[in-house]
Amino acid sequence: MNLKQILNSLFQFDVNLFEKKVFLSLFICFLFDFFICAYGLSHDFLGLLSGIETNSTELSIFLALDFIIISLIFLKKISIRSAVPYFFLSITFKSFFDLVYTDGGHIILQGVLFFSTLSVLSNNQMLKNRIFKFIVFYFLGVYFFSGYQKIWDSDYISGGAILKVLTTPAWNDQNFEFFFNLFQSNPLLSKMIGCSVILFELIGPILFILISKFRIVFLVVIIIFHTMTFFLMDLTTFSVFMIILAFGILIPFIGRDIYLKK
Repeated sequence: MNLKQILNSLFQFDVNLFEKKVFLSLFICFLFDFFICAYGLSHDFLGLLSGIETNSTELSIFLALDFIIISLIFLKKISIRSAVPYFFLSITFKSFFDLVYTDGGHIILQGVLFFSTLSVLSNNQMLKNRIFKFIVFYFLGVYFFSGYQKIWDSDYISGGAILKVLTTPAWNDQNFEFFFNLFQSNPLLSKMIGCSVILFELIGPILFILISKFRIVFLVVIIIFHTMTFFLMDLTTFSVFMIILAFGILIPFIGRDIYLKK
């Protein structure tokens, strides 16, 4: 079986079902974003917001609009599908005015929202199919090009990146001292972890496409990887968004008998 046949086999999916799963994952991400923004705004009013520059007036307006849209969805007055363009506009304006984000999670979400919006606005079924195929490649490409960039970053190959992680705010002084000394005294361990991250990001997406039995492994590793970045690196929105999007975008390709048309 050549590459073209593999790709054709991979993308023989039920587009309508796939669309629903993608849109549901986007809605969950948007809900999480809403609560993160509301939490940040409440701390801003109390003068306790740390590390996030916000403008309370604009953020309050966006949150009010977000609340209206979310309420209409729960009341079944509008569908998640019809709200996707608003999700994109809301996330884009918040990031453009630097209202909430700090760890880059919104960049990935914006990309998926942008292409999903194009699918909502299009009446061409063939174009919609191609857009959703592209979303899969876009999501896998995030990992691949991140791994490719790390190849040229000596910190990951040398293990220095692991030591830098231990200096993030997520680590208190006691944990930092213990683990910093552990990895500093065992440079091989740091190098192994750094190289493992590169291999996961660079090779994982390729194996996901080529080997169907590997797909569940890749999804599990994604969950473990981003759970670790959530707790160890304070990458809150990025970690949560990537896990949720992974479920919506990748799961339809794991249980072929359940999710895909024969």
